[in-house]
Amino acid sequence: MREEVEELEEGLPDIPFVMGVADKDSADIADLGLHIRGSPKNLGERVPRGFPLVLQTEGEPERYVEGSGRLRLARDIAEHPIAARVMVNRVWAWHMGAGIVRTPSNFGIMGERPTNPELLEFLAADFVENGQSIKRLHKQIMLSSVYQLAADDEPRFADIDPDNRYFWRFNRERLTAEAIRDGLLFVSGDLDDEVGGESLQLDDEKNLRRTIYGEVSRFQVNEYLQTFDFPSPSLTAERRFSTNVPLQSLYFMNSDFVTARAESFVRRLGKLVSPDSAAAGAAAAEDDDGPAAKGGKGPSKPAADDEDEEKVYADDEMPKVFDDRAMIEAAYPILYAREVTDAEAELGVEFLSTQKAAYLEAELARVVADEDEATDGGSEPSAEAVRALAERRAAMKAWVQYGRALFSAAEFRFIS
Repeated sequence: MREEVEELEEGLPDIPFVMGVADKDSADIADLGLHIRGSPKNLGERVPRGFPLVLQTEGEPERYVEGSGRLRLARDIAEHPIAARVMVNRVWAWHMGAGIVRTPSNFGIMGERPTNPELLEFLAADFVENGQSIKRLHKQIMLSSVYQLAADDEPRFADIDPDNRYFWRFNRERLTAEAIRDGLLFVSGDLDDEVGGESLQLDDEKNLRRTIYGEVSRFQVNEYLQTFDFPSPSLTAERRFSTNVPLQSLYFMNSDFVTARAESFVRRLGKLVSPDSAAAGAAAAEDDDGPAAKGGKGPSKPAADDEDEEKVYADDEMPKVFDDRAMIEAAYPILYAREVTDAEAELGVEFLSTQKAAYLEAELARVVADEDEATDGGSEPSAEAVRALAERRAAMKAWVQYGRALFSAAEFRFIS
């Protein structure tokens, strides 16, 4: 019987549904009894529906007599002066790393006092006067001089306010899990910025949409989200806690997602530096003596152990020309919003040269072996063509490794 029920359930159509709430008939609506010690099985006297007395100001307590009172309660909460202060404080904390009130869920006696009450009152009053426009509030904060401060230390002020409670500098903070993933997709040129649609698994390699569209399970939070301090979806979280631990750096070193973004980032740099040579596959296919024309096409194929050292890149998956210095100079403004220094550029060129040399011998042997198998007694490609393909593959591997290193830098993950 149990197996039969399971078979019937599996055969049911997948019908989408939406949870909803509806009021009872007005005749059936009644006040509820007080839950003594929070127990619904131990009820005291009935409590008339209305706004919490502790939050009411003057006059007689207002009672809700129309319907269940849910709509009236929502309106009273939105119109209460504390609601505006709470809202602007949370938006401020989102941008600045800390709120004007450091206890965002507690504006009562047990909560902290605002560090700048005049600023809190100004933002709250302006928020209400302008129709409670959150978009305008974001713009107002982000255009302020305090938001545009750097996170640089200043001993004169640090001695007076070491915790930066008065916002004399920007609070250096790490990007959230969603922003890190979205940032990787954006800089690599892979981001699908379509708005709306169904949620997708974050582990799906075809999922290139913003992380806000990723599925979140209350029973088992995605491993990536856990690594970067995503809050528990089973609880309300008044703020995001941020850590900086070795496991996060290991993610950039070992993640297939990061490797794929690094590959796309290298191709993007190749197009920026040399647009005419970006589509390498088409040009190589016209060369009858080129190794790629006889079997180098198609998707890249990893070896059985799936290590990046064993990955074989197809011709059209690599830039035709690798101008290391120019590509490094193009990478830094994209990733860090600044120009590369001479020391950083020289260090990058040196690293790439070393890695290319380390990969080249193995790539030469692999290209020769592939071509021997592909030609099978036919005309063999020239030595120059074989070496050119091997050098490009070695350069691609070196650049993917370098790209992952650039992604893992603290400068990419932190706002300062």
